[in-house]
Amino acid sequence: MFVIKVRPAPPSNGWAFRSILIGSAHQEVFSMNGNFATVVTFSVSLASVTGCATLSPPFDKMKDAPMTVYRLQNYEQPAAQPAAASPAAGVPNFLPPQLQTWASEATKLLPPGLLPPGLIPGLIPGTGGLPGALPGALPGGTAVDANCAATPQTVTAQCFHGFRILGYQPVADIKLRAEIAGLFGKETNFTERRDNCLYAEFGFSMAQADNPAAPADVLVSLSCQHVQAYNFAWPYVKDGIKEETQKQIATVVQRVFAPAN
Repeated sequence: MFVIKVRPAPPSNGWAFRSILIGSAHQEVFSMNGNFATVVTFSVSLASVTGCATLSPPFDKMKDAPMTVYRLQNYEQPAAQPAAASPAAGVPNFLPPQLQTWASEATKLLPPGLLPPGLIPGLIPGTGGLPGALPGALPGGTAVDANCAATPQTVTAQCFHGFRILGYQPVADIKLRAEIAGLFGKETNFTERRDNCLYAEFGFSMAQADNPAAPADVLVSLSCQHVQAYNFAWPYVKDGIKEETQKQIATVVQRVFAPAN
């Protein structure tokens, strides 16, 4: 489709100006006595002009949706604790290799209160190192339902898709809701999966307007840099978390669980 705009030539010099838009190519053409010469050719993206960015469904409809963020026990200590061959310094030797590797990085991403109990020696069990439980935390953080791992498809008062709930917090801030929708709604935030493990530290539950009975749930494993979706189709081929996205998620959960002033 061609869109042609013609501006009359100034009477003093006889030059005519035409602005021609062909698709996304924009040409400005000057003429004198019927001979045209292209002066400028450039391409403009509408998104770059307007600053708009479309989120992938279903996240495009979730900016104002009710949301809840869960703190999860990413790994349950087994009854028997086999010693690792060479655990990282200060890291419990019953942890899987991925968690042993991530333990030192975890303290750079999250404050003690948001780290899963058992990851770092010396933290108060069940409270993630806080003197008291986080908002919504289960009493003592104990394993009320020992069968969480056996019911990955369900959400109960104690379990979120196979992981024991340590605490939860509804997201009241509308701007923060929009930020969370933006994190999951942009394909560029995700990459190839680094590891097939899934030791989820957090769970995000977002209401779906077209399916009120089943919120869109996302397990987030910062340790494995991997997400897993429930009750909706993950919109991207890739479900690995980029390094920058990992930092953004860590920042978001700190704001969600920040103590009320």
